[in-house]
Amino acid sequence: MTTKRSYIEIVFLLSSPSVRNYYHNPSIRDVVEFCVHVATSAEKIIAMKERLVEYIEEKYHWYLSPLFIFKEVEELNRVRIAIWLTHKMNHQDMGVRWVRRAHLVEEFVRFFQKLDIQYRLFPFDINV
Repeated sequence: MTTKRSYIEIVFLLSSPSVRNYYHNPSIRDVVEFCVHVATSAEKIIAMKERLVEYIEEKYHWYLSPLFIFKEVEELNRVRIAIWLTHKMNHQDMGVRWVRRAHLVEEFVRFFQKLDIQYRLFPFDINV
């Protein structure tokens, strides 16, 4: 029988490392696409863009200056527009991203109704 004792360092087993990069994650980018009727006047599209930019810039959780991209004409009667946004948030809070996006889409719908713009949000068809 041996009288030697073996010691195991369990310091690493008992402690769990903290998340060191919690506040250093890159911001999350998001895209919202919708279509407007091709006969929509340029004045309405400019007004829509200005209102959406104002809404996005007044919220602290969005970065300033979202990009508006006119992507393509679909079926010769719709113009697809994409808005590229950036969230100020961590990847650990993914549920918050979807809540913010839902509020943004609801605001889009309000702006479209105020300006009397025919639109489609994918994948749903909405006629006002």
